[in-house]
Amino acid sequence: QLGFYFRGVIWGSTVPKKNSRRYKEIKTLAAQLALFGIDGVSGGGPGIMEAVNAGIQEANTSARSIGCTLKLPKESPNAHIDVGSVYDAEDFGLRLDLFGAFGTIFVCAPARGIGTNLEMAWALQICQLMKNKGQSHETKGLYFFSQSVQLGYLPKIVLIGRGAYGYVQRMLKQMLREGYIS
Repeated sequence: QLGFYFRGVIWGSTVPKKNSRRYKEIKTLAAQLALFGIDGVSGGGPGIMEAVNAGIQEANTSARSIGCTLKLPKESPNAHIDVGSVYDAEDFGLRLDLFGAFGTIFVCAPARGIGTNLEMAWALQICQLMKNKGQSHETKGLYFFSQSVQLGYLPKIVLIGRGAYGYVQRMLKQMLREGYIS
């Protein structure tokens, strides 16, 4: 059992290599979260996901490095996930449920692929539903954002990269004006 802790779910591309600027930035961000005792959760694969798990581990704190992996033919869990902290999902939907159940803060690093953008849109939709209904929403036996609900606040979503999410910024401003989010 993982229990209730602050956990940062960080989403991003599989593409960045260890020597890239983006990889190093995310690794540093994850290490900073670890210094505050915040566990790091990623998709458990390569690229940004590996940077998250590596940053958490290299900070050498009590924060846990967690991976919510997908069973894909060409992708295996990265080497920086703590022993016993790999959660295999059979499909993308269940993986989203795991992220929602574990996370209290959600960070979206710039990505060109559909996966990160889907994760971000999913998190925004659940926040909107929670704001409208004032409660968590259950699916497949897991509670979306159950950590946040137990701690008594709506989850926080952070978008990294000026211009990377321009269309999302416009959408968020509209949602804010209409009272769907705060």
